[in-house]
Formats: sequence, structure tokens, C-alpha cells
Amino acid sequence: MMKSEKINAYVATLAVWNVKLHNIHWNVEGHLFKGIHEYTESLYDRAAEQYDETAEILKMRGEMPVATIAESLKASVIEELPSRRRSRRCRSGRYGKGREAGPRNSR
Repeated sequence: MMKSEKINAYVATLAVWNVKLHNIHWNVEGHLFKGIHEYTESLYDRAAEQYDETAEILKMRGEMPVATIAESLKASVIEELPSRRRSRRCRSGRYGKGREAGPRNSR
């Protein structure tokens, strides 16, 4: 895989990670709501910054970053989550297939 393809895979993974975090953020319920809600917000804010900065690096190199949900899902190393209520399962870390700690900065 070429360097630009790896960077694009990272951009795609950040996009999917951002959606995944919003899914958890919006759908968490129960006594853990406040803590998880605030924590996921801080994570998706950080992911959005990295997403934008990394895509801009590709543009400065004359490359085209993935910019659609379909392209992101295809190139990402993680998968999205189905929309549903999230309660006790959030504590176990079972957020779907992929790196559960989120995408690593590969720059």
C-alpha cells in the first residue's frame, strides 16, 4: 500500500470512528449516561480535528482524500455500529469490530 493510500485509510477510519462515537454518544442510556456522553463528545471533537488536518495534508500533496461515507466505509479499518440503545454493554468495550481504542495517528 502506498503512503497516500495509508493516509486515506486513516482519513476513512477517522470518519467512521467519528460516526461510531456519535452513535454511542446519542444512544447511551442509564446511570453511565453523563460520563460516557461527555467522554465520547471529547473523543469525536478530537477525531474531527484529526480528520480535517489529515485530509488537508493529502490535498497539499495534490491527492484526493476520501470524502463520502461509502468511500470511508470501504477504506476504513473499523466498521460502523448499528443504531440502538446502549447501556451496560458500553462498559464492556464491545463497540463492534476494529480497534476499540480508536484510530491511531499514523502520520
